[in-house]
Amino acid sequence: MIKIIKLDAKHYDEIQQNGVPPELLQAVLQSHAGKIGRYNKLDRYYKGEHDILNRPAQGEGRPNVRIMYAYPKYIVTMTTGYLLGDKVKYSNDKVAEDVKALTDQYNKSQFFNTDEEIAKDMAVFGRGCELLYMSDDIKPVPKSANIDPRNAFVVYTDAVDCKRMFGVYYYNRKQPGFTGDNDTVIHVYTTGHIYTYEVKGISAVSGEFQMPTSVVEHYFGHVPLIEYHINE
Repeated sequence: MIKIIKLDAKHYDEIQQNGVPPELLQAVLQSHAGKIGRYNKLDRYYKGEHDILNRPAQGEGRPNVRIMYAYPKYIVTMTTGYLLGDKVKYSNDKVAEDVKALTDQYNKSQFFNTDEEIAKDMAVFGRGCELLYMSDDIKPVPKSANIDPRNAFVVYTDAVDCKRMFGVYYYNRKQPGFTGDNDTVIHVYTTGHIYTYEVKGISAVSGEFQMPTSVVEHYFGHVPLIEYHINE
């Protein structure tokens, strides 16, 4: 079973109104950082970079046979193909007109490409992350992007319904012409807002947190970062 990050449900309303306190944000980032090593190993095995390839010789003159087979990639390919060999379809004969707007936007935004990427991440890491956002068009439309689960996670309430409390997407940003440490950009998604933080230093876990540099509404009405767990 995939371990998820949970917080006391009593904090839900406060976080939706005022955002995530910096000390709490840093704490959940630290929790997620503890999983990165395992995710990196799973990614290496998917790419065929198995640990046995780095095994040193057992002694001078002794053979050092190192054989690997790309079973992880085979499993990922077969799993993804079996699940989404035929793209996801939405239909309802009785209320076709109600579903048509959804299917039209689904096809227009090519959500099925994101579905394939998410399924692949689920097979590799056990988790997939999807971010909903509005396009930059003159008339914005909803779109979807697959986010590497090493850079994103969702925090849930500890209530029975395990409601999504907020989502976090963070990444390193290299400053042009700057040779020192990079900055870390952190986006926090609640049910109504996106809070953006910029942390000096390459590590969001050890960096110094300040107040968010921007707060904008997203109008989705729910946390737009979604986690998918394999076999669930």
